[in-house]
Amino acid sequence: MASYRHEARKCTRGKAYLAATVMQVAALEAGLQGMCFIYPEEVKKSSVYAKKRFRGKRNKALEFSLYE
Repeated sequence: MASYRHEARKCTRGKAYLAATVMQVAALEAGLQGMCFIYPEEVKKSSVYAKKRFRGKRNKALEFSLYE
């Protein structure tokens, strides 16, 4: 996550604001996926988990997107 934020700062210094925004969103998504991976029991209790069709049987928490 730190590498995404570091790259976002570099993009901001270079006035590449769209790229900086994309990098910040990637950092946010990585953090959220990490939280889903650490707390799988809480994820399983959510309505989104109940409705989602997963591709694999392992590491289901890593299949969530930022939208979900």
